[in-house]
Amino acid sequence: MGHILIVDDDWMNRELLEAYLTMGGYTVKLANSGETALEMIEAEQPDLIMLDIRMTGISGFEVCMQIKSSEHTKTIPVLMVSALESEGDRMQASQMGADGFVAKPFNSASILEQIKTHLG
Repeated sequence: MGHILIVDDDWMNRELLEAYLTMGGYTVKLANSGETALEMIEAEQPDLIMLDIRMTGISGFEVCMQIKSSEHTKTIPVLMVSALESEGDRMQASQMGADGFVAKPFNSASILEQIKTHLG
C-alpha cells in the first residue's frame, strides 16, 4: 500500500505511529534522528515521510528543507509532526516545503486520512 518513514527521537512516538500505520496496511521504517533519516532516504526512498519537528541534532525543519531541495527526493510527501501546534510552526513547516502537519497527541483516524490524501 505504501512505504512510510517515521522520524522521531522519542521511541514511544515512533512505536505509536508505527502501530497506527501498520494497522492501516502500510509498511513502516523508523529513524531516531534527522541524520539517520537522510541516510535511509538516500538508500531507499519512502513513499511518505512523517517527520518530528523538534529533535536533537538536525531539526525536522532542516531535514524537510534538505529533502525538498533535492531533485531526487523533492516529490516525497512530508508530514511534519509536533506537539507545538502554533501558527508559526505551521508556517515554518510550509516554508520548508512540508506537505502537511500532524499534531500530538495523535489521532489515528486523522493521520490515516492525511496519508491517504497524499498517497492516493
